[in-house]
Amino acid sequence: MNKYQFALLVVPEDQANKDLVIGARDSQPNTIQNKIRIEPVPGGRDEVWTATIHDYLPRLERYERWHLVLVIDHDADVPKIQQHFDELIPQSLKSRVWVLGCRSEPESCRSRLGRPGPLRELGSELFNSCMTQLSPLWDHNELNHNKAQLESLRKTLQNLIDQEKGS
Repeated sequence: MNKYQFALLVVPEDQANKDLVIGARDSQPNTIQNKIRIEPVPGGRDEVWTATIHDYLPRLERYERWHLVLVIDHDADVPKIQQHFDELIPQSLKSRVWVLGCRSEPESCRSRLGRPGPLRELGSELFNSCMTQLSPLWDHNELNHNKAQLESLRKTLQNLIDQEKGS
């Protein structure tokens, strides 16, 4: 990955979240896929926060075109996640770091959304509906807490896609 080009690092909390992310990435053209790097699963929400502080934030400080998405289960405690995010992420990096996730966990979310297929399929659908803003998926109670972060991320990704089309 080129240190001076746009990069989106994605840190999934666990394998289920990683499957969502893989589906999202793999549904995109190769030019976009190559800009998205799925990081190893740290093994839990606390480990994601620790890795963010010790590994990912220093990288973002060094490489201004890099961005970070943390994909974690909110375990029905959305305010706590948001508070943690606000406390841990420096103001100077908040425009390049997002935290997204299901209100519960991906498997429950899939069930509540009525999507019986693989999590990768759901990840693809979520990514595409984020970009087109035409799907009610993100309005569902399992996902609607992501709206502000999602809109900011969507704008960043749309800029990337537009740049790639112009290349």
